[in-house]
Amino acid sequence: MLQTFHEDPKEPYQLVENGHPMSPLRKSMSKDLTESPNPKVAFTASMSATESTNRGRFSTENKLIFDKVLTNIGNAYDPITGVFTAPVKGVYYFRYSGSAFSSHDMGLSIFKGTTRFVSSYEYNSGERNDQMANGAVMELDVGEEVHMRLWIRSWIFVDRRYNYSTFTVLKIYHVSLLC
Repeated sequence: MLQTFHEDPKEPYQLVENGHPMSPLRKSMSKDLTESPNPKVAFTASMSATESTNRGRFSTENKLIFDKVLTNIGNAYDPITGVFTAPVKGVYYFRYSGSAFSSHDMGLSIFKGTTRFVSSYEYNSGERNDQMANGAVMELDVGEEVHMRLWIRSWIFVDRRYNYSTFTVLKIYHVSLLC
């Protein structure tokens, strides 16, 4: 696909694709991809460990630090603090997964600031390892923070190779400040 600008007396600097004027939708999409002032935001992170281990059974809820960054487009996730900070007002999709040994309960929550937004709980099944996931869509203002917490007296499995427990965010779209 070749995109060029063509000067037309009726519409100066018309965007042309392969010699033909572009449709309004294609023009809009092309402009969004090339001139958009709002950043692309996406990350996935896991927890690092020198050996596979369980973390938990703490006497208080603990913020989870996903310090093994797999993707961090836009650098909105801080792997030192475990906090995602919205760089622009927008709608974001959050997802997490967690793994636990069968002899351990696991409770995880996503927090928007200090408010619990969504959670999931895996009861000690007594069988094989358990896996769980949950997700949510949130509208965030610039600077709002989101993080994950491990519930009181629960566990999460951290492996050194397979990234079973992860935290992911993807900006779906930008919300104009004029709205």
